[in-house]
Amino acid sequence: MIPALAAAAAIAAAWLRYGRREERVTGRLGPALCHAAGVFLLLAGLWLPGRSPAGPARAPRVALLDLSASMGLPARPDGPTRRDSALARLADLEADLVLGFADTVTGPLDTAAPPGTEGARSRLAPALRAARAAGARRVVVVSDGELEDRAEAMREADRLGLAVEEVRTAAPVLRTTVVSATAPARVRAGDTLVVAVEVRTPAPSPAPELAGGTPGGSSGDSITIEVRAGAGMRAGRTVPRPAPGRIAWTEIPVAVPREAPGWLELHVTLAPPADPLAADPGRRVLVEVVPDAAGIVLVSTEPDPEPGLLLPVLRRAGGDGVRAFLRVGAAWVEADDTPRRVPEAAVRSAARAADLLIVQGTPGRLPPWLAEAADLSRRLLVLARGQGVLPGGLGQVGPGGPGYWYAVPPPPSSPVGPPLAGLDVGGLPPLAAFHDLRDAAGRSALGARRDRRGEERPAVVLREAGERRAAVSAMEGTWRWALRTGEPRDVYRALFSGLLGWLLAEGAPPPVHVVEEEVAAGRPVVLAVAPDVRSLEVRLLDSLGATLAAVSPDPGTARVEGPPLPAGRVVLVAEGIRGGGEAFRRERPLWVSGPQAERAGRDAEPPLSIPERRHGDAEREAGGGLPPVWPFLLAACFLCGEWAWRRRLGLR
Repeated sequence: MIPALAAAAAIAAAWLRYGRREERVTGRLGPALCHAAGVFLLLAGLWLPGRSPAGPARAPRVALLDLSASMGLPARPDGPTRRDSALARLADLEADLVLGFADTVTGPLDTAAPPGTEGARSRLAPALRAARAAGARRVVVVSDGELEDRAEAMREADRLGLAVEEVRTAAPVLRTTVVSATAPARVRAGDTLVVAVEVRTPAPSPAPELAGGTPGGSSGDSITIEVRAGAGMRAGRTVPRPAPGRIAWTEIPVAVPREAPGWLELHVTLAPPADPLAADPGRRVLVEVVPDAAGIVLVSTEPDPEPGLLLPVLRRAGGDGVRAFLRVGAAWVEADDTPRRVPEAAVRSAARAADLLIVQGTPGRLPPWLAEAADLSRRLLVLARGQGVLPGGLGQVGPGGPGYWYAVPPPPSSPVGPPLAGLDVGGLPPLAAFHDLRDAAGRSALGARRDRRGEERPAVVLREAGERRAAVSAMEGTWRWALRTGEPRDVYRALFSGLLGWLLAEGAPPPVHVVEEEVAAGRPVVLAVAPDVRSLEVRLLDSLGATLAAVSPDPGTARVEGPPLPAGRVVLVAEGIRGGGEAFRRERPLWVSGPQAERAGRDAEPPLSIPERRHGDAEREAGGGLPPVWPFLLAACFLCGEWAWRRRLGLR
C-alpha cells in the first residue's frame, strides 16, 4: 500500500513539473523519469524496515525466576519446595538467559548452583525491564504467583512490548496466617494487656499443572490464635476462619504476672493446622513492663489538717488510685473512708511503687526507707515541716524566721501560674510557719514575704531534670486557706491542682528512643536523641551478648542510624549524660523481622499471559533501528542526473 502511494505521488510530481510548468522541449521524458524515481525513493525509503549491519538476530529466550522467601515454602504439603519445582521447570524451558528477581534483579543465574530464596519482596517489573534490555521479546516467569507488583508488571510489559507467560510452581493450598499483632507499649505488672491480632487467608489461584482441583489444606471453619511469653504464660482464642482473600481481627487479653521482667516478649502464632505448610512464623511483640504502682501516694510522718483537706484535690487528679498513710505515734494508719492500721511494710511497698509520691514531714527526720523512695521517685512533692536536706536533690530547708508570712502577688511565670491567674493571692491569710529554701535548684512557682515587706523568698519550687520532676512547698498551714470560703479556697485548690497537673504530665522526652518499633532484616535501626543529651554511646548486641556494632555520635546529633541488622533478637544498650549532668543507661530488646510478609502469603491471581505488542520504542527496536540509507543515496543520484539532463536540454 505504501509503495503504491509513493509511486502515485512521484508520477504526479513529475507530470506537474514537466507536463504543466516546463517548456515542451524534445527529450524532456528522460529528466521527468529521473525526477519521478528520486521522489519515489525518498518517500518509500522512510517506511522500509531497518537492518543491522550483522543481519537479523534471534531474540534470546529469557526466563525470570522468583527468588523471594515464599519460594522456599513447600509447593504442596509434604512436597518439594517451590524453588526446586521451579528449577525442574527451568530445565525444560532451555532458556538462553535466566534472571532472578526479588528485592532486586540478579543474574545471569547458574541453575546448576541453586540460588537462595531470602528476598523479602517479590517485584517483577524491574526484571521485565532487565529482560527487555537484554534483547528479549518474550519472557517466561517461573513463580508461585504471589507477586507484589502484579499491576505494575502488566503495565510495564505493555509499554515494553514484551510477551509474558507465567508458570506456577505452587499448588493451591488454603492457609491462614498472622498479618499483624499489636499491644500497648507499656503495661504494669499484674495488669491485663490486650493484644490485637489480624489474621488473613490468602486467595489461592488454580494451578492445573500442579493440583488440578480445588485448593487443599482445609481444616474446618475455625482457627485458634495463641499468645505465648515464655513457658508459663499463654493465652488463646478460637475465631472463625476468614474467607479466602479476607482479613479477620480479634483481641486477646493476656494477664501480666507481677513478677514479669522489664520487657515482655509475646509470640503470636496460629495453632496447627491453620497453615498446612507450617511456614508462618507469626509475629513478635515487645511490651515494657513497669512495676505495679499505687498511683498517687501521700505519706505523712507529721500529720496535721493538711492531708484531710488535700485528699479531695488528689482524688480529682488521680481518681481511685490515691492512697494516704499517716504515722500516728509508732503506728501507721491508712486514711480512707474507714481508717485502718497497716504494717510499715505496706507503706514501704506503696511508696516505692507510687507514680507520684507526696511526702509531708521534716526532711531531717524522715525514715531512711522513705527518704530513699523519695530519691528514686520520678514524680515527687515534698511538704516541708522542718529543717534538713530535702530528698530528690531539691536543696536544703532552714528556718524562715519569726513573724507573719504572706504569699506575694502576682505569682511568677511557671507551669503553676495559669491555674492561679485572676485569683487574689495577696488576700490570703498568713501561713502558720515558713521554712527557708536554700540552694533550691529550680524555678519558683510562688513567693512569700514576712509581714508583707522585705525580700521575697521562694515558697514553692519546681525542679525538672531529664525524666524526673519534683516540687517542694516551704509553706506550713496552707490548710487554713482551704478552711476559708470563697477565694482562699479557690487559691488552695488551684495551687495544688496546678502542682499535680505538672507533676503527673509527661516530662522531658527519654534520652533515646527507637523511631520504628519494627525493624526489617538488612535495614538499620534508627534512634531519635533528645536535644539535651551531651554524650551518647549506642551498642547493639546479638542474642549471645556479642557486640554487633557500636556508635558514638557527636553531641547535638538528633538522629542516629546504625548498620544493617540480621534477622533475630538484638539488644540495644544506650549510655550517656544529659544536659543537667544526669547519667543514664537504657537497655531494651529489638526484634529484627525477616521476610515474614513473603512467607505469610499474598493473593495469587490467575497466571500472567500477555501477548507481544509492538508499538513506540518497541516497534522501532524490533525493526532493527533507523531506516536504511541506500534508498536516499540512490534518490540523490537520480536527482543529480535530472539536473545534468535538464542543463543539456537548456532547461533551468
